[in-house]
Amino acid sequence: MGTLTLLPNRKRCVELMTLQMQKKESLCCFFIDLNGFKQINDTIGYQGGDEVLKIIAKRVSHSISGSDIFARLGGDEFILILCDYGSPSHIDIIVERG
Repeated sequence: MGTLTLLPNRKRCVELMTLQMQKKESLCCFFIDLNGFKQINDTIGYQGGDEVLKIIAKRVSHSISGSDIFARLGGDEFILILCDYGSPSHIDIIVERG
């Protein structure tokens, strides 16, 4: 777990994803790179940028199910892995909800 966002880090994400793949469940991955994040740090400082990362982590974490994986890969890069989501039409619902 990362100390800033309390999200799994890259290494833990790989471990969790490997476990899910062994279950032979459907997986859908979203790579999220926050565009313009440098400008946030430049405008409100690194401490403010850290607060933005915490808010994002909390909001996304609360909008996914317990079996899904949301991890911070580093900096302003995240990955969201939806596990056993049913059908592709469910992905649209999840994305719209987020």
